[in-house]
Amino acid sequence: MRRIYLSKKLPINFKNALPFSDWCLENKEFFDYFKKKKKIKYFSNINNHLKNKKKEYTVVKKYIKFIFNNIYKILNEYHHVNFNKKYWKIILFPWLNIYLPFIYIKWKQVNTKKFDKKNVFYSFKYNDQDFIIDSLEKFKFDEDENLFYLNKALEYKKFKLNKIKKKKIIRQKKTLKNIFYLLPWKVYYVCFKNLYKKKNIFFINSNFKKIDLIHYYLRNLKIPFIFKNLDYKKNPTNIDIRKKLFKNVYIGKNNFLNFFFSNLYLIIPKSYLEDFKNLRQLVKKYYPINENNKFLTAFEYKKNDIFKFWVAENSLLRGKYFIIQHGGAFGIDQINNEEDYIKQISDKFLTWGWKDSNKCFSFYHQRLKIRNNFIKTNSVNKNQKKKILIIFHHFNRFVTRISSQPNTNLERLRKIYNLSRICSNLEDKFEITVRYRSTNEKIWDSAIDKKLFSKKTKFDDGKENLEKVIFNYDLIIQDANSTTFLETCYFNVPSILVLDKEIQKSRKSFSFFKKNFIKKNIFFYNHEDLVNFVRSKNNFRLWWNSQGIQNLLKKFCKLYINSIQDKNSIINKIA
Repeated sequence: MRRIYLSKKLPINFKNALPFSDWCLENKEFFDYFKKKKKIKYFSNINNHLKNKKKEYTVVKKYIKFIFNNIYKILNEYHHVNFNKKYWKIILFPWLNIYLPFIYIKWKQVNTKKFDKKNVFYSFKYNDQDFIIDSLEKFKFDEDENLFYLNKALEYKKFKLNKIKKKKIIRQKKTLKNIFYLLPWKVYYVCFKNLYKKKNIFFINSNFKKIDLIHYYLRNLKIPFIFKNLDYKKNPTNIDIRKKLFKNVYIGKNNFLNFFFSNLYLIIPKSYLEDFKNLRQLVKKYYPINENNKFLTAFEYKKNDIFKFWVAENSLLRGKYFIIQHGGAFGIDQINNEEDYIKQISDKFLTWGWKDSNKCFSFYHQRLKIRNNFIKTNSVNKNQKKKILIIFHHFNRFVTRISSQPNTNLERLRKIYNLSRICSNLEDKFEITVRYRSTNEKIWDSAIDKKLFSKKTKFDDGKENLEKVIFNYDLIIQDANSTTFLETCYFNVPSILVLDKEIQKSRKSFSFFKKNFIKKNIFFYNHEDLVNFVRSKNNFRLWWNSQGIQNLLKKFCKLYINSIQDKNSIINKIA
């Protein structure tokens, strides 16, 4: 008999037991593995299952399309409505694009193994209803969500699963309605709703500076709208109706689709089923719904169901939906699930400069000053020990998606290991600080283990604004082609990116910059080459301020993190 455990938190004797996957292991075990002092064994190697990420991602997209085309028709019939695909895409696509890759990966981990009666899996016991969420914002990429659907996949495949401890999960925290807080907002919306009867443009968590929005409203004689999530009545979960509604929806031979639809009664949020009518009534009563309204957001399109319903209702009256880029990797990464579904649900995707389809509109970064102000700044530490800031990006310990960034715990820890080696090889000559975002540690369940770094290494918890920090350093080293790399290039601070060649792949349209960044020693795929280059430089500014690099950065920033002087005119083009 082979004992396989799904979590290190289980109250069992782990001696002679095999971990299910890489998330079950401790950080130190992986560091020993990287140093080739110790071999690691586990039951399911997800890195093997996701070798051809592009192919797997194509499969996932096909599944999303098929499932959506089934679900929206079921919901139309159940709610006695006849809303079009655009309406339902605004609401359902963010949910499907979060849940389906997450569940597909669990399926892959189990489905690639042949049934063996000698295998016994150990996991926690969960209550199904604990994982039925009120709305999408309640979804969490944590260990419990991971194990719950992994249990379901093991049970579907009829593996022997020993649930040895019941674990209570609270996804829906009951809170008392704050009447004194909500009532004034309801009065405000009812009283001022008539002011928005004509065509309006709504900036909802759009990442614009408040002063820029005020200027826009004053110049165009428009009335600002302040968006708040109001409360709506929550109906009880009806498991019987859920099971009946999705029973026999799919009767084909595809095993994954059979598995997904068999668990759809647990996966779909209440906001799309039991609370659908209540949510619509709330939106129609308090929020402006008129012909030709326009919506701009950088964040709310994803998990805010109230906002999505509001936009969807307006879409029925020819309303327009504009989603603004809010981070790096868009337009660069080979696989970017979020970018793909944004283009599906929006009328236009407002990018920071790049454009690869008719759905994209070349916009700008909303919060940056004109870049000319940052050209060729002086070195900050002329006579003392040079300072290097290493920016660490958080990735989940559990496999949640298919992307061109680290997806597995093995890939995540390999990056940390390489960063620790960079620190140890540079700290005799430079003062090293590692910056991480402490607020992300609980969200991603991937706290940085400071014990893996030298005692000489300093740490920055990321609470202070990046723009205020980076000018204190002579060089910035980063591990992901994301927002922070774009911003350090924009602010013209010497920057280096160390990437995993097999994981962090870019699209063909980025090949010009990729080739030249490698040539100019800005991109590295080997941490030893990076260390040798950094140690050879006495003046990072002299290297960075060369004409070749400055010309390259100018082109790069214009395309991927652009800023403009006349912001009002470009907003008017879409307004």
